[in-house]
Amino acid sequence: MDVYVYDTPNGKIADFRSYLDGVDHSFAEGRPLGGYDARWEKVQTLQCPRNGEGLFGKLEYLGRGILEDYHELMIFPVVYEGTVEESPAAPQESSSE
Repeated sequence: MDVYVYDTPNGKIADFRSYLDGVDHSFAEGRPLGGYDARWEKVQTLQCPRNGEGLFGKLEYLGRGILEDYHELMIFPVVYEGTVEESPAAPQESSSE
């Protein structure tokens, strides 16, 4: 299963949701969530799978990964120990002079 990987103070976590740090990374260039976006509720209440600590404002997006041990009815986010494929940088505009 393809997942989005985030760094936390307690190590890496993975989730199928692309916006847990307040930026939607499903776009080539991450788009910040709007002020009234319903997804903020999940971002603000997210808890660490290791110790239950609140993670709001403590995540850093690392890139994409593959969750090998996926099974139905998993509770996300999950602790992630796999490799991370860094997201490609946004396309740069070329300037021709």
